Amino acid sequence: MKEKADIIIHHIDKTNPAFEFIPFCQVEVIPVCAPKFFNSPITSSTNYNDINEYTQCIIRDSASNDRLRQNHFVNRSSTHITVGDQQTKKQVILQSMAWGHMPNFLIDEELKSKTLISIEGKFIQKHIRDIVVARRNSPVHGKMLNKLWGYFTNINPT
Repeated sequence: MKEKADIIIHHIDKTNPAFEFIPFCQVEVIPVCAPKFFNSPITSSTNYNDINEYTQCIIRDSASNDRLRQNHFVNRSSTHITVGDQQTKKQVILQSMAWGHMPNFLIDEELKSKTLISIEGKFIQKHIRDIVVARRNSPVHGKMLNKLWGYFTNINPT
């Protein structure tokens, strides 16, 4: 919104009229930890209050406008390790320094090999994120942005 990017591939608030968007894909975001991170077993009825004493790894929100800043899956009662990207977050979790929510495509192999385990349950849930290609809803866009937008419009499977 500060005109530092013409187009993004991310999740957005689809109700925000400042954006126009094209559906792109869905990403499953799963709460995970290293196998022996928690001192007691995680069950399907474990809730966020049960894990308040454990550190959560979160990604720093790069939005420079407080109004646009969002906190996704953040347990406010926990201490946090804040990192700048998903790969660093994954490494922090793998090293048993914290738990956190990760996109499935980044951790599929670790879940299969059980170097990471899901802590999903009734209260700590996985989420599906709709990823979109988005741009500002503006009457004027540059020639190259329009060409790129047309490309994404044509590959859209819907």
